[in-house]
Amino acid sequence: MTRGARFREAVLDGYDVSTPADRELVEECARLLDLVDELHADVKANGRTSVGSQGQPVQSPALVALQSARGELRMSLRALGLPPLPPLESE
Repeated sequence: MTRGARFREAVLDGYDVSTPADRELVEECARLLDLVDELHADVKANGRTSVGSQGQPVQSPALVALQSARGELRMSLRALGLPPLPPLESE
């Protein structure tokens, strides 16, 4: 079971998520959690930098996407009134 699926199950079992908007936010959080895990694995495997078009080191596109997904996740959790999630184990 993915972290997103565990999150969905825990929130639906433990919180009042009665409106369609709140249920959609829970689903979005679950998707974002799974995306964060995938992107984190990519950054861990391939590093935080890659080579740019001019041969210069640049931030990994996966790292940029990871930062964006985390920001979206924080906003969605806040909109639901839920506490922030703890960082990933390797951080």
